[in-house]
Amino acid sequence: ASENFNASPWKERLQVFNSGIETFGSSKKYDLIISNPPFFEDDLKSVNEQRNAAMHSTTLNLEALLVQIERLLKTGGYAAVLIPYHRRGYFEKLLAEKNFFVHELMHVKQSVKHDFFRSQYYFSREPAKKEITELAIRNGEGEYSAAFTDLLKDYYLKL
Repeated sequence: ASENFNASPWKERLQVFNSGIETFGSSKKYDLIISNPPFFEDDLKSVNEQRNAAMHSTTLNLEALLVQIERLLKTGGYAAVLIPYHRRGYFEKLLAEKNFFVHELMHVKQSVKHDFFRSQYYFSREPAKKEITELAIRNGEGEYSAAFTDLLKDYYLKL
């Protein structure tokens, strides 16, 4: 992350903090918080504890993440979170309990032939009408879909 930030034209405005969000001691409030939190809870784990900590809700669960987003989000700010599709009902319940409102929700699947496997939420404290979209990463021929390419072409070198 530090290397990427230093190569950025906005490097003067970017900082990397090597800390868990729950121990991040900032009095600053943020306009946007983006998180790809640990995905799995009560799922099969590997023998690698570091991998488990990164992928499973053993060190940070969704409820604790939302407490920290609440703490760090500026009034009028937004948060974006990527979660497993099967956890969306639970996550939306937590959002409602914390008085967050979903503005955009995108369900993602590997290809047009697969079921959804991820959901991306964009939310804030401001009431909004939820816009729901779907994205297939690959088309029926196994190539990147036009929608995926259009969405990520400016950021993904292989498109």
